[in-house]
Amino acid sequence: MIFSRFAAVRHFASGNPALYDDHGLNYLVNNLDAEKIIASPIKLEIVVWNELAERSEIIRNHEFSNDPASYQTLRRFIKASASFPGFFMPERINGQIYSDGCQICSESFADLDTVILIDCGQPKMTIDPGTLKWHERLTKRLSSMIDDAIEQDIKMQLAKFKPFPDSEEASWSVWKRISKFFKDIQIAKRLILISPSMNIPTLMLNYCEKNDISKSIQHGYERVKEIMGRLDA
Repeated sequence: MIFSRFAAVRHFASGNPALYDDHGLNYLVNNLDAEKIIASPIKLEIVVWNELAERSEIIRNHEFSNDPASYQTLRRFIKASASFPGFFMPERINGQIYSDGCQICSESFADLDTVILIDCGQPKMTIDPGTLKWHERLTKRLSSMIDDAIEQDIKMQLAKFKPFPDSEEASWSVWKRISKFFKDIQIAKRLILISPSMNIPTLMLNYCEKNDISKSIQHGYERVKEIMGRLDA
């Protein structure tokens, strides 16, 4: 288990600025091969929120030099991009404080022929909002606000792309709305969604059962093969 619910209670009771400690997140980030990420021919953009300047910033892998200090800085930006405000501590980098950008910035992709959008969220289960705990209601609303921002960004920047697959196959509500918005687009540019089609009820932010994470990763791999295989057909 990466995140401890007991640590969350302790942090909440003590007034800590983050609900969870960073141990599990740091473990994941520190195992990234930053040298390969920087040298990769694939362009990687990391969206972070500068909390002091109150603006989104885009960090690109090809902006970093090939040295140990740059590797560590890149890892910290990646960690910041996963540090949802209030849940994890922000990262202080070069005198600035960064956290999760909570959005995408697709403007730099508008000239491409194909854009692949990866949604890691599991299919949402139908739940009576009146039965949710306070933090579940809060995160549910925050999630919908982030979805709205992503939807508007795509509509503005990727208006000439045709979504794939069809909205009927997607559980993500944003994709259903985008597909309806772009239904008459005939241009060959493609916006491809890869998202989970399987729900693992015990895989949550603060708790998971044994093999849940590996099961999710394997499902993601199979899902990518399925979608990309249909494109080649």
